[in-house]
Amino acid sequence: MPDINNRIRGKSVIRLTETGAVTINLSQLSANTNTENVYSATISSMRWSLHPSTGVLTVTRQNVGGVANLLGTFYGTDHWAGDDHNFAASNTATGNITLNMTTAGVVEMVVRKDANYNVETQSL
Repeated sequence: MPDINNRIRGKSVIRLTETGAVTINLSQLSANTNTENVYSATISSMRWSLHPSTGVLTVTRQNVGGVANLLGTFYGTDHWAGDDHNFAASNTATGNITLNMTTAGVVEMVVRKDANYNVETQSL
């Protein structure tokens, strides 16, 4: 299970250290599901460090029809900010994010999210 640090009205940071495929649902990016309803999220940056000869990380997003779009396959140790890898067309903001790490390593992803907020008002 990834470590997800969410800030209300802010970004989410996803940290993954175990191997295998992990899917992050949009609801997991909410700091408080009672007040924050996340309806879209965009990957804004990522850095990774994988085993130098056997480490592979794949990142996919589900599109509206539920089909997984491969955003990229990453090796070794590197980072990207914004759209350095030019996969904006496949980065469906309303789709779940799936990370698949084949060998030991660490991945840190920063996600910008859009949400509706339910705030109760108090009478004066």
